[in-house]
Formats: sequence, structure tokens, C-alpha cells
Amino acid sequence: MEVQPKQPSAKGPAERFTGDVWYDVVASGEAPSRVRVNVVRFTPEPVTPGTPTRSGRPCTSPRASG
Repeated sequence: MEVQPKQPSAKGPAERFTGDVWYDVVASGEAPSRVRVNVVRFTPEPVTPGTPTRSGRPCTSPRASG
């Protein structure tokens, strides 16, 4: 395994994710290994108070933007 030098974050492919996703490659294995270590960040979607969340319950966060 080789630890990669810090590179700019890359945007994840839209066909694999909903919303914006950014990742940083930390390490990757040499052939025949397929191991790969990434740090992945997901951007939050703006939610207004009272909007149903994925669990079906309304958002009650005071941090919700509106």
C-alpha cells in the first residue's frame, strides 16, 4: 500500500451519488490489491423547519435554513 501525497479534493460522480460529494484519496494498493482508502464528505441539503425528513418525522433543528 502506498500513502498518497495530499491532492485537491475530487467531486464524486453524479451517477453514483445524490447531491454533491467530495473525496480525498488517502492510500491505494498496488496490483493485484484493490484496496483504497478515501475520505468522503457529503454536502447537506438545505432543510426548512417542519419539512419531513427521510424518517418521516418533521425537521425540528434550530440550525435548519429557511
